[in-house]
Amino acid sequence: MTSKYESMAEWSARTYGPEWVEFKRRYWAHPLTRKRCFWCRRPRGKARLQLNHLTYPKGRALRLWEVKPLCARCHDFETRLTRWIRPQLRASQRAWAHAYVTYGIRWAGYLPLWAICLLVLAR
Repeated sequence: MTSKYESMAEWSARTYGPEWVEFKRRYWAHPLTRKRCFWCRRPRGKARLQLNHLTYPKGRALRLWEVKPLCARCHDFETRLTRWIRPQLRASQRAWAHAYVTYGIRWAGYLPLWAICLLVLAR
């Protein structure tokens, strides 16, 4: 049986090791992946973008759609918010806490736009 620290070392090596470096290279080179911050929309040239995991897969390779680019400022806020929300989720939902926060904030940003559209349509 592996200790908690050995498991964390394996996770860290898998997440930030050579496979992660290769994954990031493939992500940024792929023509259909997002090259702007998922929240504030700043382009890669104007902000240092980081890839935010929506979930951490166990025992398999990460897929391109399982990460979203966030600028350093948005990624820091997302991490703090996820750490606050995760304990409040059911155990079955905790693996997807990053996804809930990442998409929740993005969709919440559309609320003012949706409200304006509804007002225009209602007239």
